[in-house]
Amino acid sequence: MVAVLHTLQHCCINYLRRYTTLLHILEICLQLGVRTVTVFAFSLDNFKRSKNEIDSLIDLAETKLSELAHRRHFLVETQTQVRFLGDISRLPTELQNRIEYLQNLTTFHNSERQFNICIAYSSVAEMYHAFQCCCATPNATSVTQHLFTSSNYPQLIVRTSGERRLSDFLLMQAAHANSSILFIDKLWPAITIWDIISILFQYQG
Repeated sequence: MVAVLHTLQHCCINYLRRYTTLLHILEICLQLGVRTVTVFAFSLDNFKRSKNEIDSLIDLAETKLSELAHRRHFLVETQTQVRFLGDISRLPTELQNRIEYLQNLTTFHNSERQFNICIAYSSVAEMYHAFQCCCATPNATSVTQHLFTSSNYPQLIVRTSGERRLSDFLLMQAAHANSSILFIDKLWPAITIWDIISILFQYQG
């Protein structure tokens, strides 16, 4: 999650840097014993951008998901299941196909590691979807089970870039008693392995 940028060029460069950082951090987290990593890649609000911006971000997403598929040996070796959370139907068919391929590629029996990518995602839309699915018997348990993350609450949510808000990301999950929220000033592309280690130490402390 990053601060608002003012030009299409800067926006795409920033997304590219975030992707590169993401794969590195995913590897680090898995090595440090973190079993589930969830990232906010593309908000439903991104569809309110100009057509040129949307097209560029979609093209970049297609390219990077293709590259992620080429690194399938890492995902298979670590038995990491890749899941895409959001309204996938809003995305172009080609991108939907890449998403389906990656999810099928990383469907492992009893996998304990998950890499969740929130794309075309809104926490409000997620909650609305959950309420619709259990409208016959609405209660806290049934709503939770129908969230995109199911009953898997995050133990730690990290918000980068100095902002003190979650920007429509995992809002219901963040309200869970066992979920902690950490705000840091660094921009996402600048995060290093030492930042991750420091974050985990702060959480455990």
